[in-house]
Amino acid sequence: MFEFLDQFNVTENVAFELSLARGLDYYTGCVYEAVCCGQDTFGSIAGGGRYDNLVGIFSSSDKKAKKGKKGEAAAAPSVPCVGASIGIERLFALLEARMQAAQAAEGASAVSGPLAGLRPSETQVFVVAVGKGASDEQVRELTRLRLRMASQLWAAGIAAEFAYSAAPTMKGQLKAADTCGCPVMVTIGQAEMERGVVQVKDMRTRQHG
Repeated sequence: MFEFLDQFNVTENVAFELSLARGLDYYTGCVYEAVCCGQDTFGSIAGGGRYDNLVGIFSSSDKKAKKGKKGEAAAAPSVPCVGASIGIERLFALLEARMQAAQAAEGASAVSGPLAGLRPSETQVFVVAVGKGASDEQVRELTRLRLRMASQLWAAGIAAEFAYSAAPTMKGQLKAADTCGCPVMVTIGQAEMERGVVQVKDMRTRQHG
């Protein structure tokens, strides 16, 4: 196994541990666990191994064999498998701890709400259109500007999002921006549309740029 690991240049990240034990009732070969070096308090974040008989226990052919002649032992068919599972809660706890440590090292102020620790999405900018009291034509123009702004951000490699309804409310858009944890919100209103500008807001500090 270590000869194969050498070919992937990952041997230095693997340790052979004779005391490791997992699922003795169904694992039939090599077992393994993944840990994050320097984060002993989290334990393993993934684990798995080789199991040849587990799948066969639940296979349809095994069920038919058990209905055979009386007295005949129906052996479960061997279905060699290798699998692994990831502890998603531990993984997110680890990522959140790392992010908080990085924020502390940079002297960043404490962040509350959806921006604390991990963000719910990768979206960087939420594009908002404000058209309260606007005419139908103005609403359509605001929609076009909203789509155009998102398209320009995407072309620049910036993850952007916007409300999908034709005439979204300001309250609904603010809620959506908070929910996705976007660090920046760009607002286009009638005044901005007339001046050919946009309003930029830092969602962490709630300050307008």
